[in-house]
Amino acid sequence: MVIDVNPGFSSWIEIEPVSPVFIGSDEKIERFETIVEGNMVYILDFQKLLGRDDFVELFVAKMQDILDPSVKDRAMKEIFQKLNLKLSEVSLDSFPAQWRNNKPDNLQMKRFVRSAGRYYVPGSS
Repeated sequence: MVIDVNPGFSSWIEIEPVSPVFIGSDEKIERFETIVEGNMVYILDFQKLLGRDDFVELFVAKMQDILDPSVKDRAMKEIFQKLNLKLSEVSLDSFPAQWRNNKPDNLQMKRFVRSAGRYYVPGSS
């Protein structure tokens, strides 16, 4: 990874991470933005979904269920089924679910720093 340590001048350093690196923003991924399907957690692309008027209408109609953690996933899947959307088409990312007491663990997630729709390490090129 190359980092410009003095923008505007030709002073660069190269670093090599020796462990996983997460540079997070303060933006949280809310519980309603995820769906558990099988052993996977899917992070939904709400920018894409909110661009569809038919989704927004159904989402608002089912808001009570979506805010209830015990039926949230089922309510969202019903919306996708009505709109003939596949979970893979409306997801930004997916990862294996962590389980505790036969339920997906409710980990708090934060988004990686992004600019112009791309991930980046601040101060890097």
